[in-house]
This record gives sequence, structure tokens and C-alpha cells, in this order.
Amino acid sequence: MRRTMRVAVLVQVASGLLVVAGCATTGAPAAFVDRAPLVSCGDVQLDQGESVPDDLYRCLDDAAATGAELVVTMPTTEGDPIVHYYRVGPQIDGVELFVDATRDAFGSRRWVHLLCPEATSASAPGECQEA
Repeated sequence: MRRTMRVAVLVQVASGLLVVAGCATTGAPAAFVDRAPLVSCGDVQLDQGESVPDDLYRCLDDAAATGAELVVTMPTTEGDPIVHYYRVGPQIDGVELFVDATRDAFGSRRWVHLLCPEATSASAPGECQEA
């Protein structure tokens, strides 16, 4: 193979790797993948305008000392799903929240990890900071 052709092939392969590496930014963060398993308070899919049922938030509040997780999927205005993972437990100060917005075509298309130490309940997380 001629040298110029080999260089062209290497450039194409490197470009492809960069594209794949760029796509990896939409993957779940290590803090999410490596999180400790917790008891489930449910996995609910909401329609436009619906709210999380109070009993699911109560489940989290009741499990603050032992740990629990609630998964809530809600649509954006355009209907794209945003998935929220609410977490409480003895190792968590207040409420921990992971938000998967990777399928939001008109939004950030990324994951966000939030810590809400001032939460008075899962339904009232207060001020949250990005972890």
C-alpha cells in the first residue's frame, strides 16, 4: 500500500474514533453506573402535565434512613423522554438526583448528577448543586 493511501486510511480511522469518543459523552456517568443498588420505590412514566404521585415521594421519604430509589420518566414539551433517578439513603445527604436527558433532541442531550443537601423531602429537594 502506498504511503499516501496508508496516511489517508489512518486519518479516516482516527476521525471515526473521535466521533465514537464524542458520542461517549452521552453515556451514563461513572457515579451512576457504579451507584450502590437501593430498594425501588417504583418506576413511573408520566404523560404531559402529570405529576409524580405523592405515595411515591412518601416511599422515598420513609426510606431515607435505609435507602431507596425512584425512577421517573417525563416528556419534554416535544415529547422526548427525560429520566430522573431520585435517591435517598444513609450515605446520601438529602436527595441525590441523576437526570438522563440524552434523548432530548432540543435540550442538553447529557446526563446531570445533582446533590440536594437541603431537601426537606423528595418532593421538595430545595437548592441542588451539580456534583
